[in-house]
Amino acid sequence: MGSYPLVESAVALFDPMTCTNDEEAITILQKQMRSDPRFDVALKESLRSAFADPGFLWHPLLEKNDVESFDGDERAARAYAIGILWKPFFADVPPPAMNLAKD
Repeated sequence: MGSYPLVESAVALFDPMTCTNDEEAITILQKQMRSDPRFDVALKESLRSAFADPGFLWHPLLEKNDVESFDGDERAARAYAIGILWKPFFADVPPPAMNLAKD
């Protein structure tokens, strides 16, 4: 499992103490990405890598940032992450397939 600090920073924006709703956090990220092309490229690459990484777990990251609680349900957490971090930035490109790491 890799480390994705840009993804973690992006998720932190979705903390209810930071933004009032998901749309506000998405708008902030979109503005940051438009104003800094290097950040745009770096965040998108980090998102691609995190979504393709079978060892990366979304539910602990989302729960740690008080975004949403999934009671360990990785599929539900990943689906939520796709809605807030993939679809707004990759339009009609499907996310990498979910391949959960085997213990």
